[in-house]
Amino acid sequence: MTAPLLLLLLLSGVGLVEESRAKQKYNIWAKEKVRFLRNRVNLSPYDAGLKVQLANAYHQDGRSYEALRQLREALELQPEFPEAHCNMAVILHIQGRFVDARRHYEQAIAQDSTLLEARAGLGTLLCRADQELAGLEILRKVLEEDPDHANARYNMAVAMHKLEDFAGAIEQLEMVRRLDAGYKGLRPALGRSYYSRGLTLLKAGQYQNAAEALATAMEYLKYNANLRYALGLAHMELEEWEEAEEAFKKAVFLQSDHVPSLHNLAAVCDRTGREEEAMDYYRQVQKLTPHLETIEAVRHASFDLKVLVD
Repeated sequence: MTAPLLLLLLLSGVGLVEESRAKQKYNIWAKEKVRFLRNRVNLSPYDAGLKVQLANAYHQDGRSYEALRQLREALELQPEFPEAHCNMAVILHIQGRFVDARRHYEQAIAQDSTLLEARAGLGTLLCRADQELAGLEILRKVLEEDPDHANARYNMAVAMHKLEDFAGAIEQLEMVRRLDAGYKGLRPALGRSYYSRGLTLLKAGQYQNAAEALATAMEYLKYNANLRYALGLAHMELEEWEEAEEAFKKAVFLQSDHVPSLHNLAAVCDRTGREEEAMDYYRQVQKLTPHLETIEAVRHASFDLKVLVD
């Protein structure tokens, strides 16, 4: 009987902190499942499949040490057990033991090349180990066979973001959103990718596209002052003074000492004929930047995209 695979918690974008918090919650059903399967294993101690099921139950109950012990015993009984190798690899991967995890992923694949979870896990591991090109190739092949594999898409997006292919990362994350809008880690990942894409477009002088990407990022990163500042820069370049002012004010609301936004609020007021308001913002900047000794020095200081990307 084929044992069920473990859920790939780490590979779905759930960080170790989130995982740790989840494990603190007492799960009566997980513990009951452990008790039930442990009794079955005691009755059939040479059933490798039962040991893998017990390992899964231990893992779901946050008891990785016991899970690994059951998986090792299962593999001693049945070395040609690809699901057991894959589950072992998942736990080792979560623990950061990448060399051992890779070995078990590869053994699982060698024993069953159709095991998508093992291939998705190996692809993700390679991406996380700075071997993105090899990892992406594996993940692409997984998606050719299973286009709805949300984990593979998410981890492909993470690798693309790391390689600064923000457009590609967004494409994959949007597909994950269509597959599962509640996918853990999806919203902040989308926010980061749209934000990074917006900064890239700003640097390239594509201000309208930048404004659109940054506005989308705001849907996911609502409390990021630097994001609001970047959006304000895009609107300034488009001479959309009202929108720029709104973005800078929101940045200051989120972070009262956000000097670049205060400075650019003054610049917007200057350009729209509100000298008194401009002077008020310049004075606030001067208080926060003692190295700028005069209002004129403050006025001619430069606060632009370099503040975010240098």
